[in-house]
Amino acid sequence: DVCSSDLFPSHDMIQLRPHQVEAIENVNHAWTKHKNVLMVMPTGLGKSITMGSIIHDKSFVSGQVHSTLIVHRKELVLQLSLMLCQFDIPHNIIVSTSDARRIVSEHVSKHKKSFYNPKSRVTVASVDTLKSKPERFKRVFDLTQLLLIDEAHHVLKENKWGEVVSYFQNPQLKILGVTATPQRLDRKGLGHDNDGIFHKMVTTKTVKWGIDNKFLSKYKLVLPQNTPILAMKDKSDYTTKELNDYVNENQIVGKTVDNYLQFANGLQTIVFAATLEHGEQLLAEFTAKGVKAVFLHGMTNPIERFKGVKDFTNNIIQVIINVDLFDEGFDAPNVPGKRIIECVIGTRPTMSLAKARQQWGRGLRPADHKEYAIIIDQAGNVERHGLPKKEI
Repeated sequence: DVCSSDLFPSHDMIQLRPHQVEAIENVNHAWTKHKNVLMVMPTGLGKSITMGSIIHDKSFVSGQVHSTLIVHRKELVLQLSLMLCQFDIPHNIIVSTSDARRIVSEHVSKHKKSFYNPKSRVTVASVDTLKSKPERFKRVFDLTQLLLIDEAHHVLKENKWGEVVSYFQNPQLKILGVTATPQRLDRKGLGHDNDGIFHKMVTTKTVKWGIDNKFLSKYKLVLPQNTPILAMKDKSDYTTKELNDYVNENQIVGKTVDNYLQFANGLQTIVFAATLEHGEQLLAEFTAKGVKAVFLHGMTNPIERFKGVKDFTNNIIQVIINVDLFDEGFDAPNVPGKRIIECVIGTRPTMSLAKARQQWGRGLRPADHKEYAIIIDQAGNVERHGLPKKEI
């Protein structure tokens, strides 16, 4: 059944934190002078909930604004669709038909009803789906007055994100991009005067502030001795060959499993593998040591990806290995009675500060059962970029 409360959803069940309220006030103030605003908020401090509150207010409380939220991965479409459900917001969903069915199934599983409504004034969409069939979504492009962009450090005028943004032509359009990491490895600027589209950047609290005020988890950092450090590069990340050579020459596979068993045995852990070959090797080694694990990547069958994430969030498996899939935006849902991510193992050297901090941030969500997160850095990224809570 489609939820019928499209007139005035309430979200009494969600209590915004003071730093989220402050962020929204700062965004609204910026919008009085600027059309396109970029909000920077560290991983784990509630970017999704902040966006949900803005959508709820603009589309149902202070007006009837048509809002569209675009993301770049199907897991994030699900994640942000479920966030809108928390606000009791019916919404249109623009992804493949099979992915839409799985998302609606999750609505029913978690909320006993579907929030899918193709006529709602709120839409959540995959950027790739919008780009692939723009003529099909002309109504959405024309009606949208508020465009929200998740992981907005991707948006440049000349890339696919900029192309999709250019489809939105409503004269009243305002844009909010959100990101935890506005730095790009290629050093291109996100500002309208440079390579990006944003007129104003609004900063919020820092990772250190979040930890000190218990909105983020404390962490213990494990830096294995004699970790080899790849030579620094300029404006580019390491190639697949460089990464494969690194993990093979330094026996990173066996060391990863040994470090898990020594420092995090039994904990819910996300492992960032260096390459597809490396991920397969890690899966085999974890399995051989009796650890329940799954390996997911961009080419994994969507049904397997969906099941793998669900099994991890339900604690059926302890380790989820991925390659460049869950560094941005991914937060394992907090299932009542189940443990969330307690350990992050990084095995992929990266020159990207954003990528490193996004990966570390996956483990910083606090939970009653978690006194601190464990971050195992086998890639030398702390030496490259500084501590996870370093001010930037």
